[in-house]
Amino acid sequence: MTSRDEALTDPVVDALLARLREAGLSQDPVPAAALANAAAALELRDLDTALAALVADSDDVDEALALVRGPQSTRLLTFEAPAVVVELQVVPAGSVRQLEGHVDGADGWELSLEHAGGVLPVTPDEHGRFRVDAVPAGRMRLAMRDGAHAVTTTWVTV
Repeated sequence: MTSRDEALTDPVVDALLARLREAGLSQDPVPAAALANAAAALELRDLDTALAALVADSDDVDEALALVRGPQSTRLLTFEAPAVVVELQVVPAGSVRQLEGHVDGADGWELSLEHAGGVLPVTPDEHGRFRVDAVPAGRMRLAMRDGAHAVTTTWVTV
């Protein structure tokens, strides 16, 4: 190790850099608008992809109705895009989720489930039904592609 490498790993230098970082964040924080614009720019990475919007979520039921029915552990989600409908049933199992779904309008398309831990391939049967086990709890979305089209659901936290 050279003296230059040792200088880069010196605890005194690390402490000084940490203090400079704290000072910069407290005296000149990143504006909220800049963070929002950066997040929006990331959403626009693939402009050719149609967005399947979340149109129904069983978590959004009326509280009075929820009291009558009791606690609900299974969550039902419906996404719609032009000519494509995705229905998902999300069953919590500790820190993971089991997903059962149906895709209508994406026959023969390649599907994948994107989540914080990576991407899982999804293989629907001839009726468009699929199941994915052991999806980590957190944000996820379903991406669908064929040669000419691409549809992605909005991100949801499951």
